[in-house]
Amino acid sequence: MENKLSKILSILKLQDTEKERDATAPNPYMEKTTVEKLEKRYTLKDARLGDEPVVFGFLNKQWTNMKEKIQKDDELYYFRSDANSWGNLAGREGVALVRDGEIIDEVIVRMN
Repeated sequence: MENKLSKILSILKLQDTEKERDATAPNPYMEKTTVEKLEKRYTLKDARLGDEPVVFGFLNKQWTNMKEKIQKDDELYYFRSDANSWGNLAGREGVALVRDGEIIDEVIVRMN
């Protein structure tokens, strides 16, 4: 599992600055997740989108397109770059669709 996480982190160009981190500990920058959890996390209400809450807000079409690509045994990962990257105006947060250790698609929901 650690090799897959390291590979995904490097593909997403996120740095794990905790070099001594226990390989069995949860990764502080990325976690495996589900469609349901992501939709709960990223449902928002904005008057520009209408009266009802919208999953992923203005990124709803990107999210819908990603969901359509999901196949059996694919994995979804929530990721957020470390505090140093945000402090250097290079932070990113989003969702990656992973198949056999390769990123198939991603939705960047926040960046600076």
